[in-house]
Amino acid sequence: MTSAKHDHIELEERIATTVDNAWSFISEPGWFINEGHLVEHEITWPGEETAVVTDADHGEFTFKVEKSQCPVHIVFRGLGTDESGGSRTVEFEILADQDQVVVRLGVRTG
Repeated sequence: MTSAKHDHIELEERIATTVDNAWSFISEPGWFINEGHLVEHEITWPGEETAVVTDADHGEFTFKVEKSQCPVHIVFRGLGTDESGGSRTVEFEILADQDQVVVRLGVRTG
């Protein structure tokens, strides 16, 4: 019998920018695929809610935009599987806070 392993990570970061600037950044599928510095990716959209992201070093990743509420909330689900056989969901939420924004990140596997 196989049991699914579920992991959950949550982070919150304050950034001196506008909600619109933060949205333009986080709403691009796969921007978080990198080695600590941002790189450009080739992104194609074979479907209305499905994006294929190609990274020169890490290969190809397919994401579905599960939920999008412009400009404050977006959820990407990896359509490939992780090592445990589950899928990974990456969720971003943007909250305005005076002259900054708070970006919340949630990553779930399983």
